[in-house]
Amino acid sequence: MRTLLILTAVAVALGGYIFFVERHQSSTDQARSDRARLFPALSRAAITQIQLQRPGAPAAVFTRDGSGWKLSPGDAPADTAALEELLTEIDLGEVDRAADVSAQAAGLDKPVVSIELGAGLQRFRLRAGHTDPGGRGVYALRDDNPAVVVAPRRVMDLAVRDTGAFRDRRVIPAPLVAEAISIKWTDGARTSSVRHGEGRWQNQRQEWVARQRVVEVLRRLADLKADRFIPAPASAMAPDHSLDVALGAGQTFSLRARGPGCAESDQLALQRTTAGGPGSSTGEWLCVPKAPWQALWALLAAVAQRDLRMVAAPGNEITQIEIADSARRLVLRREVAFAAWTIVAPPVPYAADGDAIEQWLSDLGSLTLTPDSTTAGAARGPSRRLVVRTQIAQVPETVEIDVGRGPRVAVRRPGESAAAPLLAPARLLLLTDPDPLRFRSRAVLSFARYDTQRVQITGARPEEAVKDARESWQLTKPTTRTLDQDALDRKLAAITNLRAIQFIAPGTGPAFHSTQAIEVTESGGRTHRVEIAATGDSGCRARINDGAQTVFVLAPDVCADLTRPLAR
Repeated sequence: MRTLLILTAVAVALGGYIFFVERHQSSTDQARSDRARLFPALSRAAITQIQLQRPGAPAAVFTRDGSGWKLSPGDAPADTAALEELLTEIDLGEVDRAADVSAQAAGLDKPVVSIELGAGLQRFRLRAGHTDPGGRGVYALRDDNPAVVVAPRRVMDLAVRDTGAFRDRRVIPAPLVAEAISIKWTDGARTSSVRHGEGRWQNQRQEWVARQRVVEVLRRLADLKADRFIPAPASAMAPDHSLDVALGAGQTFSLRARGPGCAESDQLALQRTTAGGPGSSTGEWLCVPKAPWQALWALLAAVAQRDLRMVAAPGNEITQIEIADSARRLVLRREVAFAAWTIVAPPVPYAADGDAIEQWLSDLGSLTLTPDSTTAGAARGPSRRLVVRTQIAQVPETVEIDVGRGPRVAVRRPGESAAAPLLAPARLLLLTDPDPLRFRSRAVLSFARYDTQRVQITGARPEEAVKDARESWQLTKPTTRTLDQDALDRKLAAITNLRAIQFIAPGTGPAFHSTQAIEVTESGGRTHRVEIAATGDSGCRARINDGAQTVFVLAPDVCADLTRPLAR
């Protein structure tokens, strides 16, 4: 009984303490939210200047403009992520507590780091001294307030780093893929280069090179980062590799690989010189990883090779094709990649067949050209021009085709050196025939099979089938025979979704002599007529009553279904 009384008394005392004392105190989360920010008036987005001062080191001043953060003096690009991390810690940092210690005892007479943030005329100053006994905070002074407070140690840890930690560590801090206009590199005694001109990248012999290879090199170069910046060595070795990149705005970056010079064996010393733009320097030294640098040079070995593809642009990027000779001009266009193709010129009453165009692009892209010096200076035959435009390239690819040659076709690419002729397979002439029928939609007829009411066959064996009031088909001619329902089903399936495998240009091929005509009438009175010429192993020729009397070729199985007798 005594034990029960004691336990009851303890429970009552604990409940009273919680009710009368604890409920009036802040929770841990509430206490945290009640802490004052280091700088309540600070707006991180408004900060345009950061100054860091550390003992024994010159002040590092970073300024922000429309293009990002720069290190002054010199306007060298700064590491935006590193500076934004520091700003975030200061902006969100809270005063842990007021410290009952003098500024001198807190190490604030000689601070470990002084930080000054500028936002227009407004200034925010923070000085950090010794670490507090708990190890998680640091003694600090804010602005002109003499009261010592404990601030987050993370702020000091970020700010006290060497200035190099806030430098942009990209070896070439520029948008290379968008702005580079030339690359020149030297490997030992051999120098190679590529330059962007005439809408294409070209090597030093003015031959086209593959844009995709150049872009890959520029991407790798843009991703290459230094591990750190180092002082210039007392005696530098002669460079074993050199690389120069020029940008369209006139800025140039020169890299010289000087071999050993970094403490780590998997790094090499790189000297960088920048000219003609912000952050110009006469020679900075960086330690970069060897592996990505060596991989970059492996790619450079292939960059200057001549591009021997007939069309360099990937088919899914092409948005316009133009083929023209002295008498004809064909233009195919789509608004964006993967959209539907249309035939723009010449004016035609039919739609384009997207699948046929995509297959044509694939066939054209598979052609490989062959350099041939024997055609240099030879007489030129009649020319055909192929122009390919993409969404990406501002200047189209243009190819001139010499149609007056024999089994091989001479090809010229404007902008390339005239002393670098090329030959293409003879089938290029067929592929670049500017006949719009080649790209006409293969769908010749398409209507609802359910709506058909009458099928009439004229020719050597006239036949007719009519749908009665009960929606049943009856053979009305010849009257002495019965209807082959399977033959009717096949005939209707073919003619209501009639597709050609090829169109024949007017005035070409043998004269069309109809051997049979199929006329189908819909419930609304609309009539479709298909005439068929003699069939063969490769199919049959046919035409419809579209006003143009266009002749096309049908597949053999379709021909068999269309010519199968209705009567049995």
